[in-house]
Amino acid sequence: MITVTKAALPQLRRILGNNQYILFGAKGGGCNGFEYMLTPKNTRNVQDHRIEDIGVPITVCGRSGFLVVGTEIDWSEDVMGKRFIFTNPSSTGSCGCGATFSFDVA
Repeated sequence: MITVTKAALPQLRRILGNNQYILFGAKGGGCNGFEYMLTPKNTRNVQDHRIEDIGVPITVCGRSGFLVVGTEIDWSEDVMGKRFIFTNPSSTGSCGCGATFSFDVA
């Protein structure tokens, strides 16, 4: 459902800190309509889906999971800075920085 590259694992562990898991999903906003979210959490909603065996405890948001299904989470460090790179086969477009995306519900 979600994949995480070896480059992204240390950064996700840093975000996790002392929390139980990272909630991954999307929310409305940004220049393309939706923006990715990686939020450390300790309490889980019933509709959220836990992802097993990817090297860090990630739970996909049950309300926005359909927007991020199949996404690969990667990490990049280059002249543009340090950032997560999201490769989402369901998105129909993204901004230059890759933090926001569009999605057609048709």
